[in-house]
Amino acid sequence: MYEQYELELAAIFESLGSVVRTLPESDGEKRKGAKQYADQEIEEAERLLRKLENQTSRGFDVTNLRLRLDKLKRELVQAYNAAPSRDQARSHLLYGATEQGSEERSRLLGGNDALEKMNSALRSTLSKSNENNEMGTAVLGTLKVQRDQLVNIHSSVLQSSEDQLGRGRRILRVMEQRNITTTCILYLIIAVLVALIILVVVMKFVRHT
Repeated sequence: MYEQYELELAAIFESLGSVVRTLPESDGEKRKGAKQYADQEIEEAERLLRKLENQTSRGFDVTNLRLRLDKLKRELVQAYNAAPSRDQARSHLLYGATEQGSEERSRLLGGNDALEKMNSALRSTLSKSNENNEMGTAVLGTLKVQRDQLVNIHSSVLQSSEDQLGRGRRILRVMEQRNITTTCILYLIIAVLVALIILVVVMKFVRHT
């Protein structure tokens, strides 16, 4: 896009240079026509320069182009004054205010640069704020996942502990029942032995009598 503007400005500057060279030799309707043509070309060049000046924050410098256009304006004033014309006063008013316009443009460009810097700083701040928000969201998501994992681990450990406790209780009950059974068997064996001993003693006593 910049290259296209530059090519158009180069063509305009070449055309204005041709007008500067031929204007002093022109008269009558030809001179008026050349003047009108130069005015249109200057307006077109100003329009293109304004477009390029709006892109100065992107690193495009239009100072040289502006200086060249101002130089062509001065040369047009000189060429127009060199030719006899009843419109010389209007020519001075049209081209003679170049320096004042340049100063105002410089001030406007300075203000635009300051606004652009403020906008850039604001965009940078907003970008950092969005990055911080995204980072905070990511951290919260990670913490939620870790919390869910801890809850699952706690539930698994609790369930496993309850299962092991239940299994231990069942084992203790079985051991207690076996202990009771063993004790009963021992008492029964003791009772049988005591009965046998008594029986043997009684039988011996009966034989002696």
